Amino acid sequence: GDAILLSRSRPATLSSSTSRACTSMAVGVDGNDAMDAPLPMGDEKTLVQGPEPEAGLGTVGETKVVGPLPPENDKGFFVWKVDNFLRIRQLKIYSSVFYSGPHAWRLLMFPSGNNCSYVSVYLDVADGPQLPQHWQRQAQFSLKVLNHLDESRSLSKEATHVFQARANDWGFREFLPLADARAPNSGYVLNGALIIQCNVEVTWQPAQHEDSKKETGFVGLKNQGATCYMNSLIQQLRIVPSFHDAMLALRLDGAGAGAPSGDRSHGGAAAAADGPSQDDESMNVLAQLQTTFCYLEASEKRFFDTADLCAAYKDYDGQPVNTSLQMDVDEFLTILFDKLETALKRTPQKTLLKEVFGGEHAHQVIGKSGGCTHTSERTESFFALQVDVKGKRSVLEGLSAYVEGEMLEGDNKYWCEECGKHVDALKRCCVGRLPTNLIVHLKRFDFDYDLMKKIKVNDHCEVPMTIDMWPFTKEGRAELDAAAQDAAQGDVDMDGADSVAADQSRAPSPKPAPSAACPPGYGYELKGVLVHTGTADSGHYYSYIKERRPLPGRQRPRWFHFNDTMVEAFDERELPRCTFGGMEPITHWDPVQNKHVQRWQQKSFSAYMLFYERIDDERTAAAAAPLAPTASVVPPMPESIHESVWRENTQFFHDRHTFDETYFVFTYDLCRHMIEWRTGSGAAGTPGAGATAMDACPTDVVTEEATAGGGGDAAEESLHLGLVLGTTFFVETLAHAKDKRMVPQWADLLQRGYARSARSCTWFMRQVAHERTWLRQLLLSCTIPEMRSHFAALVIHVVRALRPHELASYPRVAGARAAGAAAGT
Repeated sequence: GDAILLSRSRPATLSSSTSRACTSMAVGVDGNDAMDAPLPMGDEKTLVQGPEPEAGLGTVGETKVVGPLPPENDKGFFVWKVDNFLRIRQLKIYSSVFYSGPHAWRLLMFPSGNNCSYVSVYLDVADGPQLPQHWQRQAQFSLKVLNHLDESRSLSKEATHVFQARANDWGFREFLPLADARAPNSGYVLNGALIIQCNVEVTWQPAQHEDSKKETGFVGLKNQGATCYMNSLIQQLRIVPSFHDAMLALRLDGAGAGAPSGDRSHGGAAAAADGPSQDDESMNVLAQLQTTFCYLEASEKRFFDTADLCAAYKDYDGQPVNTSLQMDVDEFLTILFDKLETALKRTPQKTLLKEVFGGEHAHQVIGKSGGCTHTSERTESFFALQVDVKGKRSVLEGLSAYVEGEMLEGDNKYWCEECGKHVDALKRCCVGRLPTNLIVHLKRFDFDYDLMKKIKVNDHCEVPMTIDMWPFTKEGRAELDAAAQDAAQGDVDMDGADSVAADQSRAPSPKPAPSAACPPGYGYELKGVLVHTGTADSGHYYSYIKERRPLPGRQRPRWFHFNDTMVEAFDERELPRCTFGGMEPITHWDPVQNKHVQRWQQKSFSAYMLFYERIDDERTAAAAAPLAPTASVVPPMPESIHESVWRENTQFFHDRHTFDETYFVFTYDLCRHMIEWRTGSGAAGTPGAGATAMDACPTDVVTEEATAGGGGDAAEESLHLGLVLGTTFFVETLAHAKDKRMVPQWADLLQRGYARSARSCTWFMRQVAHERTWLRQLLLSCTIPEMRSHFAALVIHVVRALRPHELASYPRVAGARAAGAAAGT
């Protein structure tokens, strides 16, 4: 298809950098992580391949809400003209490459649908396989299919996603109905061409920390596709000290469950322990959650793989959770706590959830007429308060509306059994018992009956750092009602029972109330915010969390941003901008005016769930105190899981040092020194012009065994040992490293060395013959073309170098075989 590109710049080289996201409608292409080459517009048949999701968001300066400020030209506009659309028979096709700044993109289309009755369109990172494994970029993009007859029928969809090098596409499986696309007079296809426009802007580039555990002391969680809702919630729960410590202290073997058995592999298998029965799903979820908490506490890796937890968590049909579909995090919290409650009944911690997170609603009906003052009350337990935010200036206004209630009067009067008559009554719900840790769910999703679709409420709603919950409790409402009644009887002008709560709502940023105004046990401090970014159809979850136990060296608790595998420090002062919602100024590239323009738009990110902790001066002060340098920061955990964690940590440390760049350079310099050193070129051990520090090393590296074996002079022995060491390192270490920039210079060094040593060539051929894994791994299993070609070239080079030295033996071999054949043996 023809392509039209409007972009500020087109670099000569492709960029290096990508992460993931998750949504319900905007999705990745199902398949493996390989990226297919662009396909021509022809009759070739191809397989459907592609990756998955992941993501994150933040804010910068006055105009952008995410990470470091992107370069000015990280925006691009692309028009894809797909000719002969109705005649395409391929399963999928690609557009030409286009750019937003240095970032290379292309569009991927399934003309007949990706297993659906819609045209499927995705944005794809064009150079994904060539990018470093940890590359990630967040991009905001829109896809629009033009209607040539009626512009109002042009179809446009938007999404925000974090792309990764190996999870490099995101878009819409159900983009344009096939029936509309193929209808003769629909207007989408004109003269056989379908036109798709794409606006893309890279809005976030993460800090390149290879080891977030080292930087922050916290471990991230791997997104399995669209499991950001799970990751963001687990991080919030894990930070609560009482819940975290109780989970680690559980010993599930006696309860019929334990952490799954078997060693972990690839960071995602189960920890070693006696596994639970497979039919006890609730205990399995509890065991896996405990394992996850243990790894988050003691692992030294950058992130933990939640594959086992996802496999253990079953839906209502008994099937593992679909990791490619996003779930509402409030719904997930309800189901998760239900499963945990069921499992905890078989442990000594039967009431753990109620003790840590559980509260009670008090549903009241209070008589208000005919002398009736009777109260009918029903209690109901809860783990999260549901608070409206639509049209509310703050969470406090939402809480006031939550306890306001409604009057039952007229035809809807309440029948009072004690009075034996219908009376006017106030029906309301308030908090009967406050939890230790208060979870507030902000109802950001609503249904628009005019548009007949689900929408997201992006209204500005302030989140207070502290809350006095007394006005919203049963006893608080009773006292306020009594005060209002006394005031009314005394002809005192009051606004009603909601005045105190309304006063709090009007305060833009409530401060901690004095003990007289906030009775002990009613004050709460904000400890975590779970954010949703995106729309009602697509989005991503991540968390801002304040640590409860500062690690050694930190004088006070700090806030952190948990976004799947990424964990980074967060400035508490940014909370209003990153969580309140509302409007923001944004600068974008206008292709018509050919310049950057600024406009106001609603923020797509806002607080969705709040986590408060009851203020207890003594307990809070003790928890917030910095730990002594010698204090253990790892609470006791099951021994089997602890051993499994440290097996992984040991392997992680070994791999990190083995594949360290400094070690690679050292090994290369050592082998080069041994291979290139010659006794005749100056004094031994004296570096010549241009020599490196490695060349100044002593040259007497010959071992006693080699000298005794009569293997030639010191230079020859040094050459042979250098080739043995270098070849082994090249095959068994460098070939498995992510960074293969040194492969060409290693291959060149080894070829130059083998050209001078027939003895080393013989050793290499015998090694290849006996260690057959070398050939199988590097020529058949290896997926890196550069590595395969360099190793193949090295084998050919050694054979050619050895040929003149062994050519004389070939006739004797041939004669021996002929004699054997004649003798019939």
